[in-house]
Amino acid sequence: MRIGIEAQRIFRKEKHGMDIVTTELINSLQLIDKVNEYIIFTKYDPDGAVADLNPNFKIVQIPGGSYPIWEQFHLPKYVKKHKIDLLHCTSNTAPVSLSVPLVLTLHDIIYLESFSIQKGSWYQRLGNLYRRWNIPKIINRCAVIGTVSDFERNNILSYFSFPEERIRTLPNAVGESFQVIQDQTLVKTFKNQYQLPDRFILALGNKDPRKNLTNIIKSYALLNKKGYDIPLFITDMEAGYLHDLLRKLNVFHLRDKIISSGYIPNSEMVVLYNMASIFLFPSKRESFGLPVLESMACGTPVVSSTASSIPEVAGNAALLVDPNDNEAIADGIAQLLSNEELYNQFVAKGIERSKKFRWINTAEKWVRIYEEVYQKTKATNEKENR
Repeated sequence: MRIGIEAQRIFRKEKHGMDIVTTELINSLQLIDKVNEYIIFTKYDPDGAVADLNPNFKIVQIPGGSYPIWEQFHLPKYVKKHKIDLLHCTSNTAPVSLSVPLVLTLHDIIYLESFSIQKGSWYQRLGNLYRRWNIPKIINRCAVIGTVSDFERNNILSYFSFPEERIRTLPNAVGESFQVIQDQTLVKTFKNQYQLPDRFILALGNKDPRKNLTNIIKSYALLNKKGYDIPLFITDMEAGYLHDLLRKLNVFHLRDKIISSGYIPNSEMVVLYNMASIFLFPSKRESFGLPVLESMACGTPVVSSTASSIPEVAGNAALLVDPNDNEAIADGIAQLLSNEELYNQFVAKGIERSKKFRWINTAEKWVRIYEEVYQKTKATNEKENR
C-alpha cells in the first residue's frame, strides 16, 4: 500500500495535543511496518519532529497558506500526484474533495457541542469555525473513523448518523520518554533554568475555558487559606494574562506564590512532571486527557476531573473531583499533601496505569485499518471492472 498521512503541523516549534499525537503515531508506525510505503504530508516549519526515517517513509512538504487552504486545495493535489491508495487525516478535519479512500482521526466534537464554552483565543475560535464547517461535510465520506476514547466514540455516534462498526476507539498513549528520571543532574539543570522550588503544584495554562484555568486559580486560593503554602507553576502562560486574571479573581496577593512560564517543549515536560509534587488537571471536557497519563508515568500523582473521558483514562489511579467544585479540588490536593501513604499509593497506581497505554498498540490497530480499507476498496474496484 501507498499510505498518505496528513501531518500538516508536526514541524511547528510549539506543538500541542494533536501535533504530539501524530508525531508519536508516525514514529511508532516506523517501528512496526517495514513493508508499506508512507508519504507524510506536512507544511514547512522550523522544527524537525520526525528524524531518521525508514526507507519506506517519505516526508513531502506542501507549501501554501492557512490550514484550510492547505488542506482543501493543496493536499488533494499532492495526494493525486503521489498516487496514494488511501489518506489518513490525523487532526479532526479533511479535504471535502478527495480522489482516494479517507480514514480520519476524529479526536473530539467539542466544537459542535456548545459554541458558548469555546471562547478561548482568536486562533482557537477560528479553528472551531473551520471544524464546524468541515466535519459535517466529510463524515460520511470516511471509510473508517478512529477516535481516542469510548466516551468520545459514544459522543460522535449520538451526534451523527454513522455506522457503528466504522468508528473505532484507538486510544492515545504515553511516549516512551515519559518515565521516572533517575539522573538528577538533568533535574537540577531544569530547576535552575526555571528557578523552581523543591516542591510545587503543576498546572497547564491553556486559556480555553474547558481547561478550567479560572477554577485552578480559585481552588489554589482556597488551598492557601487552608494553610498549605506550596507554590503553583503554570506552564504556557504569559505574565500579563496571569496578572489580569489574578486581579479579576481578586487574588492578586497570590502572585508571588504562582510561577509562570512560556511554552515548554514536550521533551522538557518529562522533567517538569518528574519535579512536580502534584499535577492538577481539573478539565471540564476532554476527549482523552493525555497529560494525566504522562504525569502518572513520571511518578507524579494527579488530581483531575470526574468529567467526560478522564475517568475512563485515569481509572482508579488519579484522585478525581468535580471540576466545578473549587472546594473539592482544593481538598483533593490537601489530601495528597497531608497523607504520605495515600500519596505513595497514587504514585504506584499511576505508574502501573500508564503502562496500559502504548503507542505501538495503537499503531498496530491503525495498520489493520489501513489494510481493511485497502482490501475493501480493491475488491470494489475489481467488481466494478468486471
